[in-house]
Amino acid sequence: EGNDANWLWQNKTDGSLLWKQNTDGVSAMTLTSGGNLGIGTTAPAYKLDVVGTSQLSGAIEVGGPLQRTDGSLFKIESDHAMDIVIDNYQAMPL
Repeated sequence: EGNDANWLWQNKTDGSLLWKQNTDGVSAMTLTSGGNLGIGTTAPAYKLDVVGTSQLSGAIEVGGPLQRTDGSLFKIESDHAMDIVIDNYQAMPL
């Protein structure tokens, strides 16, 4: 809303699609021929590869381990109470 910019899809020779603003040519999203979707990157390495701050609302379902890009396991640290539920078993509140 309030943005008169034109948006376009660019089909690249490697089979990827770029979605970008026609006025500045900066890519907003990239869809590779392998099915990876990048937001904020033109070379997504994962099915969803977001570079930058993200906000998710609603439930998040994970079908595998949470893992950092360096291979180490994800660690949760918080000053607020949280409940962790794994395979329908609720762990002690943190």
